[in-house]
Amino acid sequence: MAGQSFYKKRKDNKMQNHTINVPVTLLPQTVNDIIITAIEGGINYWCETVLGDNLEVGNGAVIKIIEDGGTWSSADDVTHKLDLDKFRLGMLRWVQKNPDYGCVTMARDSKGKLVLSFDAGMIDAGMADCIIQYALFTKLKYA
Repeated sequence: MAGQSFYKKRKDNKMQNHTINVPVTLLPQTVNDIIITAIEGGINYWCETVLGDNLEVGNGAVIKIIEDGGTWSSADDVTHKLDLDKFRLGMLRWVQKNPDYGCVTMARDSKGKLVLSFDAGMIDAGMADCIIQYALFTKLKYA
């Protein structure tokens, strides 16, 4: 098999791309880190208030906000509810809009199993802002 390519050539001699769908786990710590990044610097130009239980950063406190359905007050004086399902959809929309961004890494879940997960350290304040906007509004409302 030496010299053979894994890519299939089309009749016009161009390489054909193939898509492989692989599950990526959204770990609680990743959710926590992205929301903290958004609160500390990504959303402050449009989000006036974040309300919820245990707003202190750390120890999974921010996770409690979205599990309990925390509310976010935007610049248009409208209150938006954010829960874990909306966050997941916001993350999915962000990934679909940014397919070339390499933020997936190997991690261990709570049971010690090796999984593909998002590397929150690769997501800056601007990206966290976009994820929250996709979660709350299904699109980028504030640019």
